[in-house]
Amino acid sequence: MAGIEWDQQSIAGFQARMAQWRGRMQDAAPKALGLAGLQLLDDAKNIVPTVPKAPIPYGGSLRESGQIRVGKDQVDVVFDLPYAAPMHAGRWETGPLAGISVRNWSEAGSGPGFLGEKLRRFRDKYAKLIVDTIRKKVGM
Repeated sequence: MAGIEWDQQSIAGFQARMAQWRGRMQDAAPKALGLAGLQLLDDAKNIVPTVPKAPIPYGGSLRESGQIRVGKDQVDVVFDLPYAAPMHAGRWETGPLAGISVRNWSEAGSGPGFLGEKLRRFRDKYAKLIVDTIRKKVGM
């Protein structure tokens, strides 16, 4: 099998195209991560176990507090109320309720693991969404 011979001009052209692709990928990453974050947020609200609507004694709607925060190379999906972590864990770890399991969910189908379970179950779907979005932007 014959080898490929590269001259300096071919190498320089290849490196230039790679730099363009790298730049396009970096430009596309926040949008791709944002789309995956929005999909995770939607899944947490609509696929069992769902994020609770509002445990009445603690006020505020946990489901409605959901948001995404997108950086250049990461996305955070958060439910931004003080009781979000215990609701996700299904038990209180600190404070006066430490060690007590959450028993009163706001609706059937809501429960612990409303984010983590989706990440485990649908990680390939989120990864594909990121890759497909970047590929489209890069033109691959």
